[in-house]
Amino acid sequence: MPKKIRIGNNRILFYYFLAIVLPSIVLGALAFRGVINDQAINEREIRQQLMESGEKIITESDLFISKTEEQFLQKAGMTGIPPAETIFFEDPVLSEFLQEKPGIEGIFYIQPSGKVQLLKSGLLYFPDGTFNQFNSNIESDLNENFLKGWKYEFQDKNYQKALIFYQGLIKVTKNDALMPALLISVARIQKKLLNLTDAINTYRLIEQKYSHERMNGGVPLGVIALMETGRLYLNLGDTLNALKSANHLISLTAKSHWELEVSQYNQLISECNEIIELSDRCNNELCREEGKQIRSFLDELTTLADNTNQQLMFLNKAVMVSKESGFRSPEAESECRVYMNLEQQAIHFSVFPRSVNGQWGIIYNLPQFLNQLTQTIIPIEKQKLDFHWQIFKEGRELLSQSPDNSSGDIRITSAFPSYMPSWSLVLYKESPGIMTTFFSASQGIFMYIFLLIVIGLVLGLFFTLQIINKELLLSKMKSDFISTVSHEFKSPLTSIRQMSEMLFNDRIKTKSRKKEYYAVMLEQSERLSHLIDNILDFSKIEEGKKAFRFEKTNLTILINRVKSAFQNSIANEGFSVFSSVPETLPEPVIDKEAIQQVLYNLLDNAYKYSGNSKVIEIMAESAADSVKISVKDFGIGIQREDQHKIFDRFFRGGNELTRSVKGSGIGLTIVKKIIEAHRGTISLDSTPGKGSTFQVTLPIDTKTKL
Repeated sequence: MPKKIRIGNNRILFYYFLAIVLPSIVLGALAFRGVINDQAINEREIRQQLMESGEKIITESDLFISKTEEQFLQKAGMTGIPPAETIFFEDPVLSEFLQEKPGIEGIFYIQPSGKVQLLKSGLLYFPDGTFNQFNSNIESDLNENFLKGWKYEFQDKNYQKALIFYQGLIKVTKNDALMPALLISVARIQKKLLNLTDAINTYRLIEQKYSHERMNGGVPLGVIALMETGRLYLNLGDTLNALKSANHLISLTAKSHWELEVSQYNQLISECNEIIELSDRCNNELCREEGKQIRSFLDELTTLADNTNQQLMFLNKAVMVSKESGFRSPEAESECRVYMNLEQQAIHFSVFPRSVNGQWGIIYNLPQFLNQLTQTIIPIEKQKLDFHWQIFKEGRELLSQSPDNSSGDIRITSAFPSYMPSWSLVLYKESPGIMTTFFSASQGIFMYIFLLIVIGLVLGLFFTLQIINKELLLSKMKSDFISTVSHEFKSPLTSIRQMSEMLFNDRIKTKSRKKEYYAVMLEQSERLSHLIDNILDFSKIEEGKKAFRFEKTNLTILINRVKSAFQNSIANEGFSVFSSVPETLPEPVIDKEAIQQVLYNLLDNAYKYSGNSKVIEIMAESAADSVKISVKDFGIGIQREDQHKIFDRFFRGGNELTRSVKGSGIGLTIVKKIIEAHRGTISLDSTPGKGSTFQVTLPIDTKTKL
């Protein structure tokens, strides 16, 4: 038997694998292949999108430069031609335009002769010797009027007399060109006399009135005045005002307020750095703030100095640069654009169409162009498609990259065209993983397929285990049933056989003893007959072959007959069966033998589970359209958790006392099936330890249930 059970379970698992697992594996493999294919499609789409984004960014960069060129041409049309004799020219219109466009580093003009000129306002300083131009008349006046003062100051060291002499000249001179030199001499002597406050006031007057004046092509007097003012404040111990003077000097320098030569600019920066060092030792918070502001201006000057160096380098190489043919953008207003390296410095400029008087050109500020690219153009495109990016110079040097600096599996490189900086733009994005593709809205079908597969597998496994568990339980119950029935058969058969042998061998001599043996044999035979009838009826009911013969029946007679027969069968056990049955009951249409079997099974069940009680009650009553028959015992009762399963086939309660009682486990199942065939009902009311009551309700107009 266990072997058959094992084969049956293996068959169920085989069917589960064949009907659910195998199709799920095939369907899952197909769905997974679909996910992989869609992942590849998504990667191709991302590559295409990155390529389009790269092209769009480069196109927008080109349009940005082209728009700048168009605006420059409009401004250039509003101005005149620079004079041919100068190298550095001034133009208020172009200077204003240069201030408005940080993307332009400088503006130049090429004369018909090939001479290149630069706009002054784009330069922080100029080559040494640019302003070494002397005024011979002023020099003659200086020598004539200052001779006596120099003698007092430098030969006699009579500073007070020299001061009086210079102050006297200031009052009587009518030559305004001499005033700056006289004031410088006064301030110098006041400093020697340690009249520091007077000297500061004099330098302030020079800075206010003669800021751009030069003495013999030297440093602008405004620069000298501010530097000397800072030194004097330091001598007075006033660090804060010294820093303020340096701050004012640096801020004006950053605005290209002065026309300085290279050496003069370097001297100015050196003087300011010395003053800044004092701010680090100053505990005054205001001093520190001034120092921070000066450092900010110095950083700005560093950038401006780089731009200036690049323009001056461009000017030095102008003969070679102006011969470059360059390339023309499809969108450009210029004649050509040139990107080249001069002394290992990249420079990018545009040259506009030539006229009879020459041609204009602009030099681009590459750091500003890179800033425009990374801060404006790329972020706008990034809003449409999220990606990471890097910009390389000539394919090697990293210029800039995404703030997050993330990596990506999919990379697209777009090179800037020849008429733009020699840069390359790398856009990259992470490849959509299997899970990302799986859960993407467009590929939701795969998610539903896998979800259905999982649900199918889980439900299939659940129901399969339920079936296996049920089959195992049923097999165990059948095994218990066979064991119990075998024992039930064996006990009466043994008694009958033993008594038959004793009677056959004439070992029983008295008639009373023989009659007693015959009675026992008859009782055991009836017990066997009842058990066999139950088994046969159960088999027929299970197969649906049980046939009922319905006819009107006197229930009072039927109940009393069953009661008497059962009472006689257990007379030796000391049991009492009481009945409360009306003399007249409605006569329902029933199968007498089937209902007798129902009553007998209920009485037998009450007898087996009466425990220490020896009383069984049978009650009957009529209702409007039915008859109710109850069988009550006062025994061990049925546990509450077993009551709803008591009519299941082969079921026997879990109580140890219950299991100690012999039985087949099909008696109550037969009862329920017969009552249902009569369109009736059976109910149970049981309290553990107090007994059970089974009540059968039969409709009076019962009809055969096919």
